[in-house]
Amino acid sequence: MLPWVFPRTDEERAESMPSPPTREKDSADSRRSFLKRAINGLAVLAGILLGAAALLSLSPRRRGSGREEIVLLGDEDDAPRRGAREMLWSYEKNGRTVTGRVILVQSPEGLIALSPSCTHLGCFVVWREEEKEFTCPCHGGRYDSTGRNISGPPPAPLGRFDIEKREGKLYVRVPA
Repeated sequence: MLPWVFPRTDEERAESMPSPPTREKDSADSRRSFLKRAINGLAVLAGILLGAAALLSLSPRRRGSGREEIVLLGDEDDAPRRGAREMLWSYEKNGRTVTGRVILVQSPEGLIALSPSCTHLGCFVVWREEEKEFTCPCHGGRYDSTGRNISGPPPAPLGRFDIEKREGKLYVRVPA
């Protein structure tokens, strides 16, 4: 056998093998480092976005502009004499009809208007005449007849609206 064709030791073998060009090695390293930086950058961006989403979900909901509209609910005779009754309201704003719901309740305090939206996740509450309380069908939240939260996950009482009685009609003040 010829020694220059088939080297016998590892050293001779390493010496006889051509080394790769340095330009390709540098190119591969730069691509690899670019990909590492790009992946790390995307991971940081994803972390920032998830953190921002988590903070927004924990912050309290913003209220409207602070302006209110006084809307007609109906005749004073439509108010419940006992228990609760859901009523719809609507008004025109910028050429569009804005609608909503309110629950009128005859409570020990008198006639009150409550928001039908659970303060936990916004599901509509249901009046249970037998128990004299509102329940949220989504997660089991319970409110008494005045809208105060009494059990379950709701963090606050039901929202209240001011009621006005004028000339036999009921009006409610709602956020604009």
